[in-house]
Amino acid sequence: MRSILLVVVFAFVPLTAHAQQVELSCPSGSSALSAFTTTNAITGKLRQNICIDVSGNLYYNSPILIGVATGGLSFVSSLPATCTPGATANVLAGVQITLNAQLYPPGTEFWCSAANTWLPVQSPTTPGVFNNSQMNTPFLFNTNGCSPFAVFNGGSITNFHLTDAVSGCAKIPASGVTNAWTNGVAGYVESDNPNSAGEFGATSGVAVFGQAWAHANNTKVWGSNFACFDAPNGQTGNQCIGTENDLTLYNSGTSGFGFLASLRESAGANPTADNFPAFAAQGLGIARFTSGFECLPNSLSLSSTNIWDCLDVPDAGDVGESYVIWFHGNGTVPVSGAKKVGLEQTADDWFQISARVFVAGRNTATGLGSDAAFGIVEKSTAALGAGVLVKIDTANADSWVICTTADTSCDGVTAGGSANSCTAGGLGCAIITVPGSKVELLLGTGTCAIGNFVIVDTTTNGRIKCQAGIPAQGAYIGKALSAQATVGNAVDVLTKFQ
Repeated sequence: MRSILLVVVFAFVPLTAHAQQVELSCPSGSSALSAFTTTNAITGKLRQNICIDVSGNLYYNSPILIGVATGGLSFVSSLPATCTPGATANVLAGVQITLNAQLYPPGTEFWCSAANTWLPVQSPTTPGVFNNSQMNTPFLFNTNGCSPFAVFNGGSITNFHLTDAVSGCAKIPASGVTNAWTNGVAGYVESDNPNSAGEFGATSGVAVFGQAWAHANNTKVWGSNFACFDAPNGQTGNQCIGTENDLTLYNSGTSGFGFLASLRESAGANPTADNFPAFAAQGLGIARFTSGFECLPNSLSLSSTNIWDCLDVPDAGDVGESYVIWFHGNGTVPVSGAKKVGLEQTADDWFQISARVFVAGRNTATGLGSDAAFGIVEKSTAALGAGVLVKIDTANADSWVICTTADTSCDGVTAGGSANSCTAGGLGCAIITVPGSKVELLLGTGTCAIGNFVIVDTTTNGRIKCQAGIPAQGAYIGKALSAQATVGNAVDVLTKFQ
């Protein structure tokens, strides 16, 4: 079988000689390799056949002639079936080539490995160093003299060492910086494909992807790990954000998640113990967070038809005994005097259990409210303040009004902190109706001693007064749990509502 050697003579012309006469230009963002710029013998104009961008990627502008020797390498349309390490010369892909289910563009250089197989030169390899005496960064992209060891160890707070496959390190100068921010490593994706032809049902784009594989017993892997810290030199005013997910929406029909923990199905191997939470807050050593979860002010959308929740917990359990939400202490009291609680309501509002049932909180702004109370959420015919006696509105169904001095009995107390909810015609008025609740009511007349019987006041609507004798049938509001000698101040009351 005869081999035909195709010889092409290129006329190499300096770029500066005919810069104004170019008939085949490199794409924007790349520049021509002068060794591969030729002159069209007919038109006399330059043809920039091979271009390179700032990242070192090659672009071929003109048809590649398979078999032409270039710098000692040959272009091939397919990789030879066999090769001998140290003897077979490297080759260049003249067309798109598939190797080990991976596509490589024209211009990719391949070499013969020790295993007598072809590998792309553009995928550098290293055996790696995995010791604890040096920072092992074989392929480091460094900006402005950044030290990975110094950044990772926080100015020698610790002395840990890592091994990286690829590293990026950027040091921001102390002055003269006007950009938005600086990235150590960045990934960007733009998608113009709305189709569902991808392997997972969509042509998705992921700007940065990390996946770890626990490939042996008792191994520990992280898909990602983000960290930030400040320096131990008495600095002030710093801000440290471990992870920030920025989402910008211009269309109300867009859906998604700020954070999604997606547990993928794998042959039904679900955790069998309480050892795999979707979210966990951990304090190591003496380190403590100020709160486990917080919705910052103005972070949730409100509308006339929707109220979005800071915490939305549907019934997610599908087998066994599952709780919508489970409040429980950890069984220990770690600090002297600390309280062990499953749920504590201390704000000046009430905690709603369901659409119409609530546990009342304490109104810290006015001193009125309830320390331990249960009730219902109803409509207030007129505006009602916090911690006042109320009764059923006989003129309107499922509605409440303030008790007056003409009444001898009342049916409930507005919960502390619910004043803003008990607006005129409002449907969210929290009313304590359960006997045995502890509430605080304002004294309207006389004085009150602990153990006194509490009845409706005869001088001010919504207030109480106390007496030593047993009230008449139906006039019993409750019994005083605290003493009070000043009209207008609060009395702790254990409700009876008889």
